[in-house]
Amino acid sequence: MMKRGFTLVEMVITILLLALLGVMLGNRIVNSNNKSKERLYNAKIEVALSAAKKYGYDHLDDLSSTTCEDIDIRRLITLEYLESDDNSAYEFKNPIDNSSLTSTIICIKYIGGAVEATLK
Repeated sequence: MMKRGFTLVEMVITILLLALLGVMLGNRIVNSNNKSKERLYNAKIEVALSAAKKYGYDHLDDLSSTTCEDIDIRRLITLEYLESDDNSAYEFKNPIDNSSLTSTIICIKYIGGAVEATLK
């Protein structure tokens, strides 16, 4: 008499293979999510630097080529050079860890006929 079905060993091997595939896929999804957050962070910083440059061009008389004119993101939001992330009009969040970037300071200089902005 032949029995049909799977043996216990076959079932265990199948479950282990499925678990291994699940772990591998899970890691890939997490890494993809982290890369997306990092790209979003870099994009937000570029937007903040562009806003700081615009502020610099509007205030050329205050800029120097040797010393930084420091401006924080909160001031850029208050002066409407940059939009906040929420309705409070003050928050600019880091998408990686959800911390606030509002007090991040940007250095603005006027060098070679152009305004340059860098994170401090």
